[in-house]
Amino acid sequence: MGNDQSDKPIKTIIEHKKQINVILTFPSGNIISISNDKSINIYNINLNIIQKIENAHENNVFGISIQNENNFATCSDDLSIKIWIKRRIVKFNINKFFLYGIIYNAHNDRIYNIIYSLNGNIISCSGDKTLKIWEKKKNRRYQLITIIKNFWKIFSILLLEDKEILISSEVNGINFYNIKTIELLFIIKETCCNFWNSLKRIDEDRIILGGLNLLMTIISIKERKIIRKIKNELQNWGILTIQNKKIIVVGENNNIKIYSSENYECIKKIENAHTKKIYGFCELKNETILSYSPDKVIKIWKI
Repeated sequence: MGNDQSDKPIKTIIEHKKQINVILTFPSGNIISISNDKSINIYNINLNIIQKIENAHENNVFGISIQNENNFATCSDDLSIKIWIKRRIVKFNINKFFLYGIIYNAHNDRIYNIIYSLNGNIISCSGDKTLKIWEKKKNRRYQLITIIKNFWKIFSILLLEDKEILISSEVNGINFYNIKTIELLFIIKETCCNFWNSLKRIDEDRIILGGLNLLMTIISIKERKIIRKIKNELQNWGILTIQNKKIIVVGENNNIKIYSSENYECIKKIENAHTKKIYGFCELKNETILSYSPDKVIKIWKI
């Protein structure tokens, strides 16, 4: 874990005026970022902006889910969910995203996270202690078809479609539901996940979750139990898992730590990667990852 060239970012950009909350990649490799400056930025694979949507919401743009190359949805502190669709502007021979539909007052508190399911439904979670499932109807409408009530704020959700499992995280535990029947399958209470970017899938059986209690927890879905706890030096925030490299990338305050997903040993540490805590990561092409932070900076790293 000594200093080498990979300890330095290979590219740094600042394109938002306030903290960046989430960055995701499209299937093509294009990138999208959302921020507390109410904007949505879309970049090509070289991190050059190809579209900026100003005032996309009336408040902080907090969560995002990509359905495919031509469609994504966002949620906000303004309590709305917005659906965006790509259309071609023939006159200028370009493709741009436009607002397609809006779900007003989708929740009664901050919407922390949204996910598209394979059938096109949108799943949302909120500080109002509910999970909601929205079904697309005609005329750009979305109908609420399911409400799941929890005891605490729901910070993050993870959908495992191949196992028909929806996972929700809250302060006092992790809940596992059958996504078709909405039956509560089991609860694991001896853990905590209270950050929206720290619930991820490692592989076929394992998930990892982090929180602000200096612990990362590995859970086996098959065994329905915690199989490992990893103690951190500092609070962990964003987490990225890369299955083909068998690594887990963690934002531990403003440091980057890389763990083996096989033995959970830390194999690399980049100190002071950002000036503030690291909210999350994305895997990019060409053996690189992207990190982002409330410091408004996006950095690209060789791994």
